[in-house]
Amino acid sequence: LDIESQPVEQYNPSRSFRYVISRAFGTLNEFVEKSIHLVSSQTEVVAMKARVTSRELSEAEAILGSVRCVELSVPSYASRTLVFIKKT
Repeated sequence: LDIESQPVEQYNPSRSFRYVISRAFGTLNEFVEKSIHLVSSQTEVVAMKARVTSRELSEAEAILGSVRCVELSVPSYASRTLVFIKKT
């Protein structure tokens, strides 16, 4: 398991990853654009969002591929959504 803690756009690994995960990054589109160099056909981009709009989902889908959402129940928070994006 490799865990990196640095700006995603500055990280240039020699291999691809199964998951690229973020929390509290910003817009979904921004996360997808800044991390796309880490994505292979086997990678899933995963983002936890407090609020996700249909526009954000459409933009991410247009850039990368299929999008699916899972609603989470997180104590002390009204709602959270886990967004999975896979290159198609």
